[in-house]
Amino acid sequence: MEDLLKMQNYIGSKHIKAFPLTRGDYNNYRGWKIPNNENPKDPGYLVEYIGAGDSNHPNHVNYISWSPSDVFERAYQTNGEFTLGNAVEFGLNKGFMITRMSWIGHLSTKMLFLQVPASISVEETVPVMTSLPTAVKEFLEERRHILEDGENINYSNQIAVLNSDNTIHSWSPSAEDLLSKDWKIINFNK
Repeated sequence: MEDLLKMQNYIGSKHIKAFPLTRGDYNNYRGWKIPNNENPKDPGYLVEYIGAGDSNHPNHVNYISWSPSDVFERAYQTNGEFTLGNAVEFGLNKGFMITRMSWIGHLSTKMLFLQVPASISVEETVPVMTSLPTAVKEFLEERRHILEDGENINYSNQIAVLNSDNTIHSWSPSAEDLLSKDWKIINFNK
């Protein structure tokens, strides 16, 4: 039991669905009798943990539990209230697009995506690429014998922006983008 005093600090994150529900309503939903020492009027949330744990209720495919409002509201943000870090971790890194709420509805709506790393053949692909100038194609052909992976060019990850006019550019965040809490993951619920 002495080891329990050596607990470490953790910060966690989960993808959940939630619905406001009092402690009493949650217990009724589960078919449980509320203990005498608990207040059925306590505000809280029914929480379903997406992709985590086996179902423990016939109306849910994932594990569910109840969380008091104050605990829940300190731990979770609604999609559209994320930091850029959370949007990158739970959106871009999982193949989703992200945007800022302040960008939605404007003619300049922008959506960001993570370019998929790729390896392309200098010999086969580069000559037919319309996005490379002739001088670059010729340079790549001349030096292909010294490339580490033989005749391949390797694209690494980069964040790209898809603009409303369907142009795509590389993207770097501004200080405002870094500090804002209005990031939204597109098609997050699918």
